[in-house]
Amino acid sequence: SPYLYAKETASLTERPYCHFLREGGYCLLINERGEGYSSYKGLRLNPWRATDFLDPGGHFFYICDDKGGEPWSPTLAPQGQGKVTYEIWDDSIVFEREERAIFSRLTVFLLPDGGGEVRLLSLSNHGREERSLRVYSYLEPLLGEDRAYRAHKSFYKLFFRGKYEDEKTRAFLYRRKEGCSSPTLALQGRHFGKTAVDWAYYGDREDFIGRGRNLFSPKLPDEAASASLDPLLSLGASFRLKPGESVTLAFVLAIGETHAQAEGVLDQYQSLPALEEAKHLTALRAISCRDGDMSASERIHILTSSLLYGGGNKGIYGDIIANGYDHQDLLYRYGVSGDRPIVLLDHSSGREELLAPLYQALCYWDGLHFPVDAIVLTEEGESRYHHNAAGLQAEAPILRGCKLVFIDRRILNDGELGFYYGRADLILDESLFTKEAEAPRCPALIPTKGSRLPAESPSGFVDDVFWIQAQKAAPLPAWINIMADRNLGP
Repeated sequence: SPYLYAKETASLTERPYCHFLREGGYCLLINERGEGYSSYKGLRLNPWRATDFLDPGGHFFYICDDKGGEPWSPTLAPQGQGKVTYEIWDDSIVFEREERAIFSRLTVFLLPDGGGEVRLLSLSNHGREERSLRVYSYLEPLLGEDRAYRAHKSFYKLFFRGKYEDEKTRAFLYRRKEGCSSPTLALQGRHFGKTAVDWAYYGDREDFIGRGRNLFSPKLPDEAASASLDPLLSLGASFRLKPGESVTLAFVLAIGETHAQAEGVLDQYQSLPALEEAKHLTALRAISCRDGDMSASERIHILTSSLLYGGGNKGIYGDIIANGYDHQDLLYRYGVSGDRPIVLLDHSSGREELLAPLYQALCYWDGLHFPVDAIVLTEEGESRYHHNAAGLQAEAPILRGCKLVFIDRRILNDGELGFYYGRADLILDESLFTKEAEAPRCPALIPTKGSRLPAESPSGFVDDVFWIQAQKAAPLPAWINIMADRNLGP
């Protein structure tokens, strides 16, 4: 049966638990708050950056009650309020929340053919009155490299083209580039249950969020809008729920090399049994690929979260780092460029048992096209790349994108040793697998309604203020700012 990695309450301040899902060429990164990105054959489908607190990126949902009040989300992101529990399984991630007597359950999983992903949102009325609800989905398209997108967003968005098929509740979007077109991204909405649902398409991001607003407090449109110069892939559903009634909304995100191929993927998933069968097949594949050692799988998830959001254990090695000096040639001589995340393991400090988990994590990241450079300081007297040097099993898969480098610790002086410790984005030790390691990476930076921002923002933008506050609290790895590099995977 599927294995449950974690079941806890999502938090804003702690290092978020991250989960990777992959089917064929399709990959999804999602954390406990609901933030993350999707990619298809290395092509980023939506923008995402761990350091962007006001616009973290992801496929989000808003739920509105016609009686008034602020909208809420089934996940902690993007608004950062409420109590949300999450469950991370082999094949999926589930979010549960109850707000104003409305219980929501959001299940996220991939399609078995690697052609997309599904978000099943179930809503139940636990109150005593009939409720009139509206649900909005939100996905900002990218279909390219995040670096090019963030360099000039307005210019990048000029090349998007899209259309909406009202009779089938499907929205299509692609991007023209250099005489050709990108793969086609499609979003389909379906509802299951006795409740009647009215669907609408919202293709204008500025109209969706509103002038001067952000994802924490969006405007949320009342009328449908076609694709514009600020495109958005969004579907909305309006319905009424009597006491005790439930409805399930299915949002199927598909991608294909052509419009017809994306449409063919959607045609396969028109009913709830078809979606449940897809989830079953995905679960079977995840189970068959699972490592029998569940503790090893849990350690891999912890290392992934630590690498993306900061491990919080470098302060332990402050004395060693203080003696270091900047000498990039110490990386170049071993074929490490320094533009990828670096994991360091000091093998001479009695941590032999951590070498196998490190290689398992490298194999995991390698399969997800997430290149990482691992440096192992050893006293074996030889520098080499091959994993057999560490006594790992010969039948272990050979790394293709990730790199494992062994460096003789005995030839390093204090300055060189300090450089490697200081340059590492993650230092592998036992403290990472304890609760004490999960210290807050930054204070809760969610603005409350009516709060005023400091006047000393460098460029007058809200992002600068929050970035400064975050840096003062706990500086994030420098490489996180170039994660959108094409060479760094999806």
